Amino acid sequence: MKMRKMVTRGRLAWLLSLVLVGIQLSTGIDIHRASADPLRPAPTSTGYFIYVTDFYGQGNNAYYRGYNATIGGNPRIFILDFGRQWQNPTTGNWGVNLIHTEIKHSINWVISVAQAFIDGYNDNPSHPTARIAIGTNNSDHPWVCDNPSGNVDPRWYPAGQQWGTIIANLSDRSRVTVFSANDIEDWFLDFHDWGACGVGTRAWFAGYMTQTSRLNYDFGENPRTQRANQWTQDDVWYVAWGAPPALVLPQIFCNDGNPPIWAGSWSALVSYKQGYMWIDGVSSENALPGDTTTCGGPLTLSWQTSWNRLHTALTNAGWEDRLLSTAISYRANANSP
Repeated sequence: MKMRKMVTRGRLAWLLSLVLVGIQLSTGIDIHRASADPLRPAPTSTGYFIYVTDFYGQGNNAYYRGYNATIGGNPRIFILDFGRQWQNPTTGNWGVNLIHTEIKHSINWVISVAQAFIDGYNDNPSHPTARIAIGTNNSDHPWVCDNPSGNVDPRWYPAGQQWGTIIANLSDRSRVTVFSANDIEDWFLDFHDWGACGVGTRAWFAGYMTQTSRLNYDFGENPRTQRANQWTQDDVWYVAWGAPPALVLPQIFCNDGNPPIWAGSWSALVSYKQGYMWIDGVSSENALPGDTTTCGGPLTLSWQTSWNRLHTALTNAGWEDRLLSTAISYRANANSP
């Protein structure tokens, strides 16, 4: 009888593995990342994302910022956002354009600063393990990007390759696992005469995957809510979950309006894919003092409220088990630990 149970269990496990493989092949979902549990509790602390400044490249600043960094959350996540990618029109060399500035730096500068921060964090004996993601965004103005025609600037693909090269050249440490990150949005409201599109961002992923298999966090808003003619539901799903390296921490900065451009758009996306995606948590501006523009008057939501808003939207749609207990919030002073 005991042997019969063992054989039966073995056969059931084998049959289950076939079912899971079949799901993966038919849907493109990596089953190994589908690990959400029902009734997952709200996060009790938050990770962070910051906009890297020129300060980080001066002396040992990046190392000491890493050494003194505090990172909450489960898992602990810290995103260093280096701004958008940039290609020198004269030399053809690639680099970054730091956010809110016109300061530009090379790929080697990014690698040096990122690795110094990683090493600093790792060298602090009091630090627990963490995921440190090296981030960019897809606000690559004025690269052509048009979904209906499929016409995209040829730089989208090599931009992904260049970012993949950066991530591939960084080293994990005993307390740090390296990730990539991309603040994927539409950006039309920022530039008014230009916006990113799904086809271009897919091309970025195609280039990225030629250089590394490290996972990438999408920590932007749902771009389809701004210009549905430039982003299909499949585009948003692909960059958030469908691509092999894709994970998502969607921006939930404001309460849903009409249409529901924040939490409601993500529950609608999960419903569109019939539950075939997981959401790792949220990114939040955490009631940033002075920002009364993003949400049309009120301050942005706290990270706790951001997570609760998304959890409520998913619960109302029947997908509460698709949300993990993670939150990251914006740290306004990038020069503090």
